Amino acid sequence: MKSILLFSNPFGYGPSGKLLSIAKYLIKNTTQTEVILCGSQYLLQIAGSEFRFILVEDRDEEAISKLLKSIPNEKYVLSSQNRFAIKAAIKNNIPSAFLDGLAWFWNKFPDDHFLADIIFWLNYPNIKKSIPEQFKDKINIIHGITEPQLIDKKIKRNGIVMYIGGCKNPLTPIPYSYLDLIAKLFDAVSVTEDVEVCMDPESQLYLNDRKISKNFRRYDHSQFIQRLTNSKMFITNGGQSATVESVSVDTPVSFFLPINLSQFALIDKLNSPISKFLSLNWKNYVRIPKDVNKFSEKEALELLECKSKEILKNKNKLQKLKRDFVKFLKLEPSHHNNSKIFKQLGLTGTNDILEILKSKWGLK
Repeated sequence: MKSILLFSNPFGYGPSGKLLSIAKYLIKNTTQTEVILCGSQYLLQIAGSEFRFILVEDRDEEAISKLLKSIPNEKYVLSSQNRFAIKAAIKNNIPSAFLDGLAWFWNKFPDDHFLADIIFWLNYPNIKKSIPEQFKDKINIIHGITEPQLIDKKIKRNGIVMYIGGCKNPLTPIPYSYLDLIAKLFDAVSVTEDVEVCMDPESQLYLNDRKISKNFRRYDHSQFIQRLTNSKMFITNGGQSATVESVSVDTPVSFFLPINLSQFALIDKLNSPISKFLSLNWKNYVRIPKDVNKFSEKEALELLECKSKEILKNKNKLQKLKRDFVKFLKLEPSHHNNSKIFKQLGLTGTNDILEILKSKWGLK
C-alpha cells in the first residue's frame, strides 16, 4: 500500500481547490493507494466529508515532518503551493511533487518552488519559455485542474454566484475594509436578491454582523462547483481556480475588484483588447500605481485594502461604484470558452498529474 499525503498553501482557496480536485481524482482512479489530505481547519472548511483528513498546521515544517514520520506505508508528498510540506518531505527522504499554480505569474520565481522531485506548471500561453534550463527535466506542463461535472442542459440556470474566495491569508489581517465595501454595495442594491456571495467563514461571520446575511453563503469545494453548473453567471474577483472551474461548466464569467496581486494579474492577462470579459476596475475609482505588478504580494494586499478605505471615505467614489455595480449585475457576459487562453489551458490536469505519477511513483 502506498500513501500519498496532500498539502496546500492556505492563501485564499485557490491552492486548496486544486488540491481537492486532484485528491478526488486520485481516489477514484488508483488502487492500492491511500490518499490523505493534510492541513489546518482552513483546508477542512472546504474539503467536505469524503476524504481521510489529518489536522496539521500548514506552514509548520516541523509539525509536518512529525506527521510524515507517523505514516507507516511507503509514502509520497504532493503539494499545491505549499513549500513547507516539500521541505519536510526532503528532510525525510520522501519523494515529492509540487504544483505551482502561479508559474505563469511570477516575475521572479521563488527559489524553493524548484525543490521538489516533480514540478507541475499550468499550460498558460508561452509558459514553456519560462522553464529554467537547470530544472527542465523535472518541470511538467499540465492542463487546467477542475472536477468533471455532468451538465444537464435541460435545467434552467438561475441566479448569480459571486465569489470573493478565502480572504484570510498568512500575510495580512482579514481585509475588513474590502468586506465593508461589499456590504455597502449590497446594502444599496435591490437586484442582489438573485446573487449569492460565497466566501470563507471568517468573512461570512463579519458580514453577517452587518445584518445582510441572507445573500452570503459558504459551500465546500464540490458543492461550489455544482452550484456553478446551475447558475446563469459567475462573478469572481480574479481567483484562478474558480475561474477555470466556471469555464469547465460553461458558466459565463465577469470580474469584480480583485483583492490580491495574482488576481489583479489574471484579470489583466484575460482582459486583452479582443476579449469580451466584463469587469469592474479599481482604476475607475482610485489611482493604482503603474508598477503594481512589481509589488510584493503583501504590499499589494495592503495597497488594495487602503484603496477600499479610500472609496468608503469618498462619497462620490462610493456612489459611482454603486451605480456601476448595479449596471454590472444586469449585463449579460459573453461565454468565455472561445478565449484562446482557456482553450490552450484545457481541463484535464488531474489526469495529466495521475499519468505522470504512475510513471514516476509506480501508482496503479
